[in-house]
Amino acid sequence: MIELSILLDRMSLNERAVIDETKDYLRISHLAFGAAQQIARVIDVESWQDVRVEDAADSLLRVDALFGADQGALIGPLSVVLQKPQGQENIVALITMAGLRQWLETESDARICRVASLERSFRSWTTNFVPWDAELIPPTDAPFEFCNPRRTVQSFGPSRSITESVGRWLVLSAGPGAEESSAFAEWRSVATAKLLPTLASEVLGTPDQLVFGSSRRVRTTISDTSFSHEHYLGVARLSQWIYEDPRAVDTKHTLASDEIARQLSQGASRDAVLSAVERSMDAAKRAYAFVLQEINRDALAALSDLRALVTEEITRISTLTTQLATAVATALGIGVSLVAARVIFDSSPLLIFALMVVVVAYVTTVAKLGADQIVLSEKARGAWRDHLYKFVATSEYNRLVDEPAEMAAKSFRRMRWLGVGVVLFTFFVVSGFALPDDVVDRVAQLIQVTSIGS
Repeated sequence: MIELSILLDRMSLNERAVIDETKDYLRISHLAFGAAQQIARVIDVESWQDVRVEDAADSLLRVDALFGADQGALIGPLSVVLQKPQGQENIVALITMAGLRQWLETESDARICRVASLERSFRSWTTNFVPWDAELIPPTDAPFEFCNPRRTVQSFGPSRSITESVGRWLVLSAGPGAEESSAFAEWRSVATAKLLPTLASEVLGTPDQLVFGSSRRVRTTISDTSFSHEHYLGVARLSQWIYEDPRAVDTKHTLASDEIARQLSQGASRDAVLSAVERSMDAAKRAYAFVLQEINRDALAALSDLRALVTEEITRISTLTTQLATAVATALGIGVSLVAARVIFDSSPLLIFALMVVVVAYVTTVAKLGADQIVLSEKARGAWRDHLYKFVATSEYNRLVDEPAEMAAKSFRRMRWLGVGVVLFTFFVVSGFALPDDVVDRVAQLIQVTSIGS
């Protein structure tokens, strides 16, 4: 298979063949008769599910026809079509450099890629690239996922012109000498071309038309896609720094893009853009550190305001609890006074009953208003959490805000139920003294019947 790979890559380089390779088949077309014979001599028919030859008249022939007596009847140019054996779903096997280039342009989710022209293994964050005869070791899952650049970079063309996965184009590990192979160089060029648009603020139409910067916008066109290893390292480092943290991706991307634009002029060349990318890393990091200082300063001020708000809320709930306790104590005192007035001075029963109804209504209103204010406070805390205090971890926010406020609210709720119970008991006791005896007897009988029925 290695011999076939070398032959096909040489033919493609010398424009003696056009290669179309996918996971399922390999098609070599535009072949002269002698080139088709060369390919046929190195093909191991047993290694392929199906091998056939096509001529310009769309005649399907076996490989033996290239060496048979009727070979003069073939009409050129010829095509050789090789159907690959059915492999595993997450493994792709590529014979040619053209096939590797074509596969890299797709959004395949294969985890292992066997490449005939690869000499040493290397691994990106999503895929293991291994030589043809190497042992297939299942890749381990990456410790985290990078952010999707399509959500950060504006695209005025097809959204798929921007890569969805930065990790696919970042080297996680490489064997000694892997960078020297032609297959790695091909992957590196495609990876650099895929990562460059992720650094731009806008992509116009195609991935080679880039706009850097937000306030000062610089348009460039990257037409040459042959990149060195140093070019790749500069682009890869900056792209990894931007997209590794989902909370800071927008800030980092804006700072990096603005710094690149600051160093460029309109219509800058490819080399100028790559040099600006390499130099902008340190400047963007310093700018981000300054932003973090400002954010920390604002965060401290916001936390100070949050502490004041929590303290104010707890004080307000404590005041409500105190008001409710005072109302209950007042109601209890009034109830005792009304009973004494009924017994000693024989006051009007209807007047005593009416005063007690007013007392119960007052205590109930105080309890209801307090409960409503607590509900409003809980909704307000939810709004603060979602809009003003996202930078505070959920566990810390619960410990600093929700738990203290909930403890104060529980104290009010206990007082509410205890107070309402005491006031209702007082109401029934006073009503027993205030209402006529026959009314009390009827109420007692009604309570007794209801108890027996239940």
